[in-house]
Amino acid sequence: MLRHAPVAVLVPLFVALCATSALAQAPVTGSRDPESLFTSPDPKLHANKQVVLHIMRDLLEAGHWNDAPKYLTNEYIQHNPNVASGLEPVMKFFAGLGLSRLHGVQTTSESRWGVEKES
Repeated sequence: MLRHAPVAVLVPLFVALCATSALAQAPVTGSRDPESLFTSPDPKLHANKQVVLHIMRDLLEAGHWNDAPKYLTNEYIQHNPNVASGLEPVMKFFAGLGLSRLHGVQTTSESRWGVEKES
């Protein structure tokens, strides 16, 4: 009888925690105009946002990793701990995944989040 007590306690606790976290979150919605998230009146910020847009569209979504040198340098810092930083390791890793498109890429700048979602 005693060995079943942990399950009797853990299952309801797990269900309660899952339900609570589901209710605490607002649903993620895509932007109707994701291109507008990648513009700025500040010329330097606009240029940076355009690079991010092309990385998302040309590299991550379209899988054109041969174009990576247009947007990334050898000093590129990869934030995935499983991939080395730099142009060559990043190109090799992502090109080797064999994925034609990645979706649901999130970006942030100026403290705003943007999620581009496929319609």
